[in-house]
Amino acid sequence: MATITVNTTQDENNLDNGQTSVGEAIAQANNDQAADTIEFDASLAGGTITLSNEN
Repeated sequence: MATITVNTTQDENNLDNGQTSVGEAIAQANNDQAADTIEFDASLAGGTITLSNEN
């Protein structure tokens, strides 16, 4: 089981930039069958995450 922290509002798929998007967090959580937890960094409070179908 892992805790994955989303720390960007950008909808991106770039594992080399030190940021974790919602999409990246979901992909990481789906890599195994463990019950992973996705959390949102406090710095994102009040922010908007807009998802696209491009990634």
